[in-house]
Amino acid sequence: MDSRSYSSSDFKCPIQFTLDLIGSKWAILILRELFASAPNQNGRPARRTHEFLDALPGLSTKTLMARLRELEEHGLIERTVYAEIPPRVEYRLTDKGREIQPVMAALHQVGMRWLQQGVCECPLDMPHQEAPQPDALPNALPDALTAIAPNTQPHLAACSSSRVESQV
Repeated sequence: MDSRSYSSSDFKCPIQFTLDLIGSKWAILILRELFASAPNQNGRPARRTHEFLDALPGLSTKTLMARLRELEEHGLIERTVYAEIPPRVEYRLTDKGREIQPVMAALHQVGMRWLQQGVCECPLDMPHQEAPQPDALPNALPDALTAIAPNTQPHLAACSSSRVESQV
């Protein structure tokens, strides 16, 4: 994922566009951590840089800062710098960022089903979470896809072929 500006002419498919914004391993996990954030002293869910690094082993500071910058540039998160010594910086989801909530819940639900494990250590299972529990969307994604399947198939084929054409 790069930090270039996006225009509607860059993408013919909304799925491709969305995945370009949030599809990297670290971007989606950073969003997961923000959904699972406990309220800060102001009562608003937020995360600090070191909390991301603690929660996401293997994520370098350089990569974290690049992903946070990209998510902020695209309006999915906001950054607040407090005038303290040392400076305190917090990140939180914007309204636009919270729009991905049903997708995160659906990914969680599918992952739980595919993993077939009883105990989940995912941050989205914490009591202070913002994201809905997987039970809040019982089979919502498959039902929604079934309901729109006749209209989806040609669209997905068009998205697929436009992507191939644009890469040639």
